[in-house]
Amino acid sequence: MHRPGGVLLCVLCVAVAALPASAQSRAADSDRRERLARMVIEADNRNRTLAANQTPASPSWQALDADVTQVRMEKKLLEERLAQARGDLNRLADAAIRNQRCTPIDLDGLQSEIQDGRNGADRGAAVSPSGWTRPVLSYELTAGFGGVGGHWAGGHTGQDFAVPTGTTVRSVGAGTVTSIGCGGPYGISMVVRHEGGWHSQYAHLAAPLLAPGRQVRAGEWIGLSGTTGNSTGPHLHFEIRRSAGSGSAVEPVEWLRARGVLL
Repeated sequence: MHRPGGVLLCVLCVAVAALPASAQSRAADSDRRERLARMVIEADNRNRTLAANQTPASPSWQALDADVTQVRMEKKLLEERLAQARGDLNRLADAAIRNQRCTPIDLDGLQSEIQDGRNGADRGAAVSPSGWTRPVLSYELTAGFGGVGGHWAGGHTGQDFAVPTGTTVRSVGAGTVTSIGCGGPYGISMVVRHEGGWHSQYAHLAAPLLAPGRQVRAGEWIGLSGTTGNSTGPHLHFEIRRSAGSGSAVEPVEWLRARGVLL
């Protein structure tokens, strides 16, 4: 586990380095985007750990009070750095769309570290007996399938999951990444093809993590959530389709429920 001070310092350094600068090259932007994404994930994991440990065991109420105060101070500082880092990641995502460079970013083994058990953040990524899982772990369900409004010309075609920018997005099932979108209403988006001709789409991302053609497992990280495209705030727009193209979407919550995944 990272020391609290080290995580805070790293997040602050990366956030400052990632501030928009027109003189920076595209290669430098890509590098900052990768480092910033990694730090957002690591800092968010640390923030969750601090939240879970706000009442440490102690035989003395004075010691307990001091420990809780210290943890709360660390958590407050980390939340401030995390908010800045997420804002910078959103700005870099918008720049990637403007430059039409929505290329996958490399998290340098972070996913394998967590899924191999060296970090507890992904223990809730349960896969159903039929081989399916949730696209995100911690979320609030917001706009549902079939909703109408100014943002959806023909009705809402998916399920929205309210999550902070930088949340790891997972493939709901085994399959192959078929495409990465870079702009338009969906912003940065990805489509995964599954058995039986089904396709899942993940939209409004801050960044993709895998390139088209890559085979994935159920629960494997494929992107980071964001607020690109036609979005009023950070969230994941998730669709299940009968084919790769838009216009063939089905109700995704019921589709997952039929495969043993409850949201």
